[in-house]
Amino acid sequence: MNRKNIFLTISCILTMLPAMLCASTRDDRGWTLSTSDADGRYYGVPVANGCMGLMPGRDPFSVKGVILNNVYDANRNMGVSRIANSINPWMLNMSINGTPVTRESMNGWIQTLDMRRARLDASWKDRDAEISYTLRALRCLPHAAVMTISIKALKDITVSASPSFKSPKDFKEKDSCTVSYNADGVSYGISRTWGPTPNRRILISASSCLVTDEGPVNGDITLKKGKSLKMHLIGSVCTSQDFSDPCNESDREVLYCIMEGMDALIARHEAQWDELWRGDIVIDGDPEAQKVARAALFSLYSSCREGSCSSIPPFGMSSREYNGHIFWDSELWMYPPMLFLNQGMAASMTDYRIQRLDAARRKADAYGYKGAMFPWESDWSGEEACPVSAPTGLFEHHISADVAIAAWNRWCMTGDSDWLQHRAWPLIRDVADFWVSRARRNEDGSWSIRNVVCADEFAEGVDDNAFTNAAAIKALRIAVKAAAACGHTPSPMWQTVADGLRILRDGNGVTM
Repeated sequence: MNRKNIFLTISCILTMLPAMLCASTRDDRGWTLSTSDADGRYYGVPVANGCMGLMPGRDPFSVKGVILNNVYDANRNMGVSRIANSINPWMLNMSINGTPVTRESMNGWIQTLDMRRARLDASWKDRDAEISYTLRALRCLPHAAVMTISIKALKDITVSASPSFKSPKDFKEKDSCTVSYNADGVSYGISRTWGPTPNRRILISASSCLVTDEGPVNGDITLKKGKSLKMHLIGSVCTSQDFSDPCNESDREVLYCIMEGMDALIARHEAQWDELWRGDIVIDGDPEAQKVARAALFSLYSSCREGSCSSIPPFGMSSREYNGHIFWDSELWMYPPMLFLNQGMAASMTDYRIQRLDAARRKADAYGYKGAMFPWESDWSGEEACPVSAPTGLFEHHISADVAIAAWNRWCMTGDSDWLQHRAWPLIRDVADFWVSRARRNEDGSWSIRNVVCADEFAEGVDDNAFTNAAAIKALRIAVKAAAACGHTPSPMWQTVADGLRILRDGNGVTM
């Protein structure tokens, strides 16, 4: 992949991808995206809860893949990190009267994303039945999702349904079992597949169980004409990054869902999305713009969780592009709307950087600088995760200023002086120290930052890049203000370098 792509473009893709799903024509006040074209171009919208994302497809009951946020393997042996593909427990095989339900047997297929309630619905008429399903990544349970399947018999039918698992191709050391658990006097067989990621050996465990509201699905089910059946495929994915015993925990989460009941779980899921949508953008008189704005917010809200100390990669939970790393997109493009509309998620995004401040300090020291130098591509460790062949990881340094600006903006919005003093101040201070050590004094008394990759990443080896210098000036002046707000004495060099950094202009006054 060409690392010189402009990251603003990638940020726009995050917001536009859901909007590519053809908009429905009915008046729904901008809350749904729908398609009924079973054979045309298709862009599935991830159903995600900030912890994991499920990618839908057009086939019956299709979950094409599961992405785990902030869980990284390596892209190859001895390679850089890449966001993990998961074992997928939301696979369902179904036949009616002995004939498999397939894409070829579907008639009148329609798929709709309800952004208000964070659910993906699909329905069609099969040969002998009307079939629909709803997919939810449960907001109330970050490691669980449920697919609810409904079948109405058009004549007497026998339904056979069985869950299965799909593992990434490179998972070579996996194992499976089925364990019976008792819930309210009923025995449920929970199936589980687990194994380590191939390169960094993170243990991933996926569990599932197919149930009705009355109990487990065991064997074939007969339906008379006109009768209906509802089933729930409950699944959970847990990893050793979050749990010391992910295998038992993934079973435990499925059993919890069974005993809590679908109605209660769905009510909690929708209540939490109601809370998220208190931060909304309402556009009068332009239905298409309304859908696009909602789709953008839905992608952002789906890709992060309050209190998780995680941030949002360029493609959110929709793709492993750019290895799922965290870039400056997070601070300058995705973070500002969250700061206005959902400060809990905004706090998680800044806390992600604060939690990794020590790694930024180590990077600065490794390259001969003071303070904190944040990586161009960050993963769970907070260390540089950019491929060695890409000069951005070595020289696109404006990201450190972008991180400090985001932290300052949070304080400006919240006025939380305790947070500024004890959490943000060390980061802002150390970034300012980095810029002082990075800048060089010229003979005329001005200061320069030399040999950088610009925000326009086709421009390499540039001295006094306008964006980089302006961002550094902003970060240095922020440090002076933060010191005053916290009762500290600022380094006099912060103001000196900020005042002396050059913004080059041509003879007509145009910034170069």
